[in-house]
Amino acid sequence: MKKADWILIAVVLFLAAAIFIMLICGKKDEGNLYAEISLDGRTFATLPLTEEVTLPVSYGGGTNLIVIENGTVCVREADCPTGVCVKTGAISAAGESIVCIPHRLVITLRSANGEDYDVIIQ
Repeated sequence: MKKADWILIAVVLFLAAAIFIMLICGKKDEGNLYAEISLDGRTFATLPLTEEVTLPVSYGGGTNLIVIENGTVCVREADCPTGVCVKTGAISAAGESIVCIPHRLVITLRSANGEDYDVIIQ
C-alpha cells in the first residue's frame, strides 16, 4: 500500500467517526415535545412531555388510559378488541403516533419549534 492509500483510509475513518459523534451527540428536543391527543379528528388535549400525567379518555363506549412519564407517552390500558394502541408501546420522538381506530383516538408527538420530521429526502 502506498502513502496515498493510508491517507485516504485515515480521512475516511475520520469522517466516519465525525458523523457517528454528530449522530450520538445530536440536538435533542425532549424538553420541547408535547402530545397532541385527538378524538374523532378533533384536538382533545395538548400535554407537554415534561409533566407526569395519567389521563383516562372515553369515547364511543370505549376507554383508553394515556400515561405520560419520563418524556414518553403510551396507552397503558385500552378496552378495544385488538389492543394495537397498547402494543405500540411508548413513543418519545416528534412525528411518532399511537392510533386506536375503534376509539377514534390519535396521539401524535409534536415539537414546539415546529420541526416534526427526522429527515428530508429530495
